[in-house]
Amino acid sequence: MQQKKACLEKRLLRSLLVVALAGLSMLPACSQAPKESIAPDIQPQPPKQKTGQVSIIPDDYDTGTIYSIQNNDCTIEWITHNTEVGVIKYWSQCSLSLAEQLPLLVQLCTTYVRKDKDAQAFRALFWGRLLPDGLRGPPELSMRLALAAHASPDWDAKQGRAKKRHDYELARELGNSEMIYPELKELFERFNKSIKIACMEKVCILKAKDLPFYEQLKQHGVKAEEKLPFDAMTWFAIQDAPQEESSR
Repeated sequence: MQQKKACLEKRLLRSLLVVALAGLSMLPACSQAPKESIAPDIQPQPPKQKTGQVSIIPDDYDTGTIYSIQNNDCTIEWITHNTEVGVIKYWSQCSLSLAEQLPLLVQLCTTYVRKDKDAQAFRALFWGRLLPDGLRGPPELSMRLALAAHASPDWDAKQGRAKKRHDYELARELGNSEMIYPELKELFERFNKSIKIACMEKVCILKAKDLPFYEQLKQHGVKAEEKLPFDAMTWFAIQDAPQEESSR
């Protein structure tokens, strides 16, 4: 029952994935570290976008709306679909850290809340992979998940798996308990919302030495042969914050 409840958002978003993931590449095999794509993914860009301002345009098929903001070479989009009310897909091409992206995300969320007719129904954020091919920014979420598993007594770093349950269940639990997304938590607190990882799928595991951020992991005592989770398709649940939090 715990597992079914934890992955309820997966069922709610299944039809979203048919649309949202149609243009995404398949998750790479875990036999090698992810490498930067030679040719970056081509994504629709809003015409004549103004720096630092949110553009609101229909998607190419008129099946939803794209809220987009650009600052220099950083572009972030929140994509909605008419068939999945209250669900947002996150996409970015941005070399900034999540902390540096926060002001842009605040502008995006403010515009969405004020302009979108379905904003009151906002319930889920589809993040996608934690370490997609061609990631331009710091691999913060991916590295934090790996470090959380390294420090957890419930993760078998020698075998590369959870000791007593499914890998994706433990990954989700560690992502929430070790708060691998503090910037997103801060973002939604500003709008009296709470956020948590609802579900992770296709958890990918590699030896630490094969990860692109191994040098940073070594600084935290991670050994080269440790097998750690670093990537997964990730959904966040968005809810109204408890009264005591929203009144602070």
